[in-house]
Amino acid sequence: LVPVNKHDGYIISSRNPIDRVVSAFLYVHPSNVAITTKHRAHFLKRNRGKENLFVEEYDMFFECFPDVSALAMNLVGDSNCAKLGRNIIGGGNSTMKSEMLNHFSFGYKFYASDLLVTGSRIFALRQEHLVTDWINFNLRLGGEPHEISGTNKDFKDKLEVKIPPGGLSKEERQCLCVALADELKVYLGVIDAADNLTKEEKKESRREINDGCFI
Repeated sequence: LVPVNKHDGYIISSRNPIDRVVSAFLYVHPSNVAITTKHRAHFLKRNRGKENLFVEEYDMFFECFPDVSALAMNLVGDSNCAKLGRNIIGGGNSTMKSEMLNHFSFGYKFYASDLLVTGSRIFALRQEHLVTDWINFNLRLGGEPHEISGTNKDFKDKLEVKIPPGGLSKEERQCLCVALADELKVYLGVIDAADNLTKEEKKESRREINDGCFI
């Protein structure tokens, strides 16, 4: 990692941690990897049955949590699955996180904690408001007020395992909020510290978290 005092400021692409974890879970799910991330699918195929720690823990994780609802609802308690789940998504150590579920390892706590402690200058581009944040930040840097262009690769309709049609239930979302409490704290710290966001924009992002987590 780059030392936090090496640059005058840092741009952080931010996203609601609950949505980020759900998206990462679906992205690397064994029923979806052939569509979303073929290199993982090939890795699994080559290494299953070869006492590969990455693959063994990956398979164990998805045996415990076959879908998003199972992940949300089974993180509490002292079962082996609950401990593994909290370890994976909550910032603990595991073999799988460095290879198969690296989105869970490298979250806001990993990247931004030291920046907040040292008071580094932070700029946040919120994924939920990316166009507005991009335009406003670009203007601040002296650029022209142009829209973001390009195309996104959207394969949501092709996924075998998806978010339930009605989305996460209140109880499921609340359980994830509890499991990701530390990550949410750092995320909100990034939002509050963001030099490019107005007071109203910061309130808006905090309200989105509070409403989703019912706090």
